[in-house]
Amino acid sequence: MIGKGGGNGGGGEPAVEGEDVDLAEVRTIDDAKHVMAMADAAHVYAKRIGASREVKNSAAQIHLRAERALGLILKKHAEGYWE
Repeated sequence: MIGKGGGNGGGGEPAVEGEDVDLAEVRTIDDAKHVMAMADAAHVYAKRIGASREVKNSAAQIHLRAERALGLILKKHAEGYWE
């Protein structure tokens, strides 16, 4: 999420809270899709309020990590399907 306050820039700079969250907690396809949607919303919000590039990149990075987690989940499902 993005909020005002400390974090990535100080001085009222919006910060992506939980940006260092380990995505190992993403265990299902729905979990991954939810994280990607939240990261996309955070990125759009950051753009609209004129946040720094660092904040926007943090949101994009969370989306990419969730997308990677989704790929691993789908790979596991595919391996189980073909065995």
